[in-house]
Amino acid sequence: MLPRKSDGAVCPVMYAFGNLISTQENSQNLIGGQLTVTYEKNANGKVKFSDMKFKPTVTYYETEGKNIHVQMLKNLTDYMAQQSRTWEKTDGEFTPGYAKKVVNQSIPQKYQDWT
Repeated sequence: MLPRKSDGAVCPVMYAFGNLISTQENSQNLIGGQLTVTYEKNANGKVKFSDMKFKPTVTYYETEGKNIHVQMLKNLTDYMAQQSRTWEKTDGEFTPGYAKKVVNQSIPQKYQDWT
């Protein structure tokens, strides 16, 4: 959530790393997420955001974009990552640890939801 300069209202801001479903070969472009925003609207129509949670997802696939899978990042195993075409293209960079590091560097901890 970021404060708006004009009136100080707090607004959610989200930037997409990549596509939800992708066969890109860059590791960070295979990391995405599901964003949940909680808000209330008062009688005057003014919106107040009270919470925002980001559930990290990951896409992995085999050679030539076959057998594409999208799932919660918390469920990605080393074995799954090693079966991915991205593992080959990045000399083993695409791991659950790498993906979690990207999320931790990009999304403030208080907004992360690993449930």
